[in-house]
Amino acid sequence: MRINLASSAEYLKIVVPAVTAVILFVVAVFGYFLPAYRESLMNGKKEMIQELVHTAWNIVAGFEQQERSGVMSRERAQHTALEQIRTLRYGTENKDYFWINDMRPYMIMHPYRSDLEGHDISDFSDSQGVLLFKNFVETVRQQNEGYVSYMWQGKDNPDHIVPKLSFVKGFAPWDWIIGTGIYLEDVEQEIALLTRRLLEVSLTILALVSLLSGLLVLQAVRAAGLRRKAENELREYQNQLENLVAERTANLKQTNDSLRSALADIKTLRGIVPICSFCKKIRDDKGYWNQLEKFVSEHSTAEFSHSICPKCLEERYPDTEETH
Repeated sequence: MRINLASSAEYLKIVVPAVTAVILFVVAVFGYFLPAYRESLMNGKKEMIQELVHTAWNIVAGFEQQERSGVMSRERAQHTALEQIRTLRYGTENKDYFWINDMRPYMIMHPYRSDLEGHDISDFSDSQGVLLFKNFVETVRQQNEGYVSYMWQGKDNPDHIVPKLSFVKGFAPWDWIIGTGIYLEDVEQEIALLTRRLLEVSLTILALVSLLSGLLVLQAVRAAGLRRKAENELREYQNQLENLVAERTANLKQTNDSLRSALADIKTLRGIVPICSFCKKIRDDKGYWNQLEKFVSEHSTAEFSHSICPKCLEERYPDTEETH
């Protein structure tokens, strides 16, 4: 149970910070970056169609200038301007276009809805009932230019109706309104593509972090296991050493006790022993003169057995034959 708890602690210590960082990254991306990117993308698209309309407006203004200077008649100048703008295309598929209606409103030119050209479009509404051309006219009357949202066919496909945001600008000399727009579906597709890529990147990062965290946890758990094993072996060795020291200490104590007991029984003669030069008596520590046998017996474990050496036997008992 201790190993499982230790492994879990090691795992959490490594994985939690890494997973928290990934979660914060995902929250920041999808909670802040994507909405900010969508807003920035929309603003960029809006600026783009505004600049494009201004460009087309300048083309029309150029032909109107030729009309005023007498180079062209109004009919020819308008026809030439319409045909030039009719052919203008842009976008990834080169299908985005410009149209022109007037302030009545009548359709003057539309590259994909030529059936509306020359007709009154004041009552023309989208699938949600929005009178879009009337809104164009109202926007130009109030601000001379601006943005209008509505539903319209997807480029050259009349069966595919999608949300569209257009920018319109009035050309007062000819009473025209020039416009172009972006399909919000395209913007959402770009956002969806970016979202999918960011999600894939986030999942990849999470997988890599999980893999690296797993490897780090595995190494940490192995290291912890080796550390615990080393600690157990060291503890076991220490116990063995302590037992050995205790055993040796007991043996030494027993030996010392035996030696101390033996020494207590041993009596030795040490230092200078005063002895009479004539009678050979020895003086003890108290000043008494003792026979040699008595002094040695008291100060050692030696014992005496009396006998007569051959010289003394001859001197004291001359009549006795030496016995061998």
